[in-house]
Amino acid sequence: MEEDSFTSSSALLVVENKTASERMADSQLRVLIFTAAFYIQDGVTLTIKRIISYLESQGGSAVVVTTCPEEALKDMEGYNTIVVSGTPVPFQASGFEYMLGLNLDKTTEEQIKNFNPNIAHITVPDLVGLDGIRFCQAHSIPYMATWHSNYVDYLKFYFGLHCWLGPFLTRYFLGFYSYIPVVYVPTPFIKDKCTSLGYSKVTELRIWGRGVDMDRFSPYKDRQKFRRQHQIPENVIVVLWVGRLVQEKSPNVWFECVKRLRDEGIPYFGLVVGKGSHEKLLSSLPNTVCVGWLEGEELATAYAAADIFLFPSSVETFGNVTLEALSSGLPCIVESGCSGHLVNDGVNGYTCKAGDTESFYSALRKIATDTALLLELKQNTRDSANKYERKKILQGMLENYKDIIANFDDLPKCEMKAACCSLNTLGVLGKIFLGPLNSCLNSIKICIRCCSQKIGNPKLERKVG
Repeated sequence: MEEDSFTSSSALLVVENKTASERMADSQLRVLIFTAAFYIQDGVTLTIKRIISYLESQGGSAVVVTTCPEEALKDMEGYNTIVVSGTPVPFQASGFEYMLGLNLDKTTEEQIKNFNPNIAHITVPDLVGLDGIRFCQAHSIPYMATWHSNYVDYLKFYFGLHCWLGPFLTRYFLGFYSYIPVVYVPTPFIKDKCTSLGYSKVTELRIWGRGVDMDRFSPYKDRQKFRRQHQIPENVIVVLWVGRLVQEKSPNVWFECVKRLRDEGIPYFGLVVGKGSHEKLLSSLPNTVCVGWLEGEELATAYAAADIFLFPSSVETFGNVTLEALSSGLPCIVESGCSGHLVNDGVNGYTCKAGDTESFYSALRKIATDTALLLELKQNTRDSANKYERKKILQGMLENYKDIIANFDDLPKCEMKAACCSLNTLGVLGKIFLGPLNSCLNSIKICIRCCSQKIGNPKLERKVG
């Protein structure tokens, strides 16, 4: 792929409505960002934090509108936030407390007015996002969105929800994005997928990729110190996982592949960075350590201490962790659809079909048993990551903001009218039923845990955890 494919096309074009001298300066940007769970360190939050950090370095400012339980407020320190009411997401994996925003009230609307944004950035299609669109339209604030998660795909991994809830959510998302003139998606693969689902008929899809700090994520870290700290032997291949340990990320495929290395007597060490419901499963492997969440230099050093990045998830929208691994000099074995834009098969790693454990293991075994091949793949990793150097990508988002501001009046968009908007009705129903639904689910989980303890069936508890 050409480098320009992964930066916003709008950042590369001359804006017709404004001359260069009239175009807004970076320092004039006042960005209002809507997201659901800014207190959780997932890919969405990390992307938002990188945008804010770069924006502020250029003299601009940002405020984040988000939900947050009181006990997690400390996790948002250092950022300007407006906290809105929310409710826990139903059916989520244990170990995570994601919340959905419910609405903007008069107090939060006044806080937004006091910030006086000149553009709004919507990252999650929840009920607060709906209120955000309504607020922006009422106050003539330009707005746009970025696509971060394939929510409907997640349902495939939970109780068969995809069959009956998937079509309903897809219709809701189509309605939601019909009010947004431009949605920035991370890759051509995601753009094609969204187009096939009909999103290009209701909004304009543009590409904005993700970036990596190649100075931080590099092979030139003290890998020996990290290995000694975690009692990792010197002369073994270290297979790395980074991310949430939840069902939809396919940690079971990682488990099976590493287990087969052990069964065949191939020297290895498993290094797992992250937390989630499958942490106990992965930590049960011999010669494997789960270190929890790492950030900053610790995370960068963990990458550098490894030899191969094995990541079989098929629900990624871009693959930030794959990009960080490549920048750190690691050959990557990934799912071909959502991460194929980063990995060239046989050049800097291998790509495999979603859920094909045999294919993932074959690639892992091939690299783990051939030192010359490992070194050859390593030599190509940094070059492939270079075109995603973070400053270029983040400046691209600032150009996106300025482009939307300059051309917003000319962009086609659907006005939200309270009298005829079915999404408003959905919003009201959501606010009424989501709270009781979560209370009901929590009661069921408590009953099942109690029963499983009485009958000595811990597997039953894990299924609903």
